[in-house]
Amino acid sequence: MKAKSFLKGLATGAVVGAAIGVATGLLTAPKSGKELRAELADYSKRMRKDVEKMLKNAKQVSRDVYENAVDEVTAMYEKVKSFDKKDLLEIKENLMNEWETVVKKFQK
Repeated sequence: MKAKSFLKGLATGAVVGAAIGVATGLLTAPKSGKELRAELADYSKRMRKDVEKMLKNAKQVSRDVYENAVDEVTAMYEKVKSFDKKDLLEIKENLMNEWETVVKKFQK
């Protein structure tokens, strides 16, 4: 339980800071489909970095710990930015598909 509260606190700081800066830019003019896809890809990269920051201090990175970190980061972004639920679920799915890549990074 202690690790979970640590991850939550770390996630809050990292995500809120990043998301506030990015959200300001998103509240401007409507985007084309191509621009929106590029923007979602950018968010996916930012969210992955936030997940990795959370996991950096974890002693062991299991799939459950990774999934909890993804859930926490996703929840933080959902609170800060009004994502379309479908887009947010797609980003979350992409992050979960990167599990093996992220774990290898921590095993080095």
